[in-house]
Amino acid sequence: MLIEVTILFTLLHLASTFYEYTPETFPDSIEQPQACNMHEASFLCDPSNVLSKGNLTANREKLWKSVSLENIRDESI
Repeated sequence: MLIEVTILFTLLHLASTFYEYTPETFPDSIEQPQACNMHEASFLCDPSNVLSKGNLTANREKLWKSVSLENIRDESI
């Protein structure tokens, strides 16, 4: 029961962090990386600090590998 309550409160907290943004006010991760809690331009944006640093690092690495593969595919066509 305690686990279910903890999960419920966590989900409610996560959902509430996104209500402050609209498509017009959500930061652009390429032009405003600091507003997205990034050190440089990125395809990731976490303005509410929902993701852990380890999670951000892992996802950033996956995205860059994906972009690199797309570039290789485009060059070989």
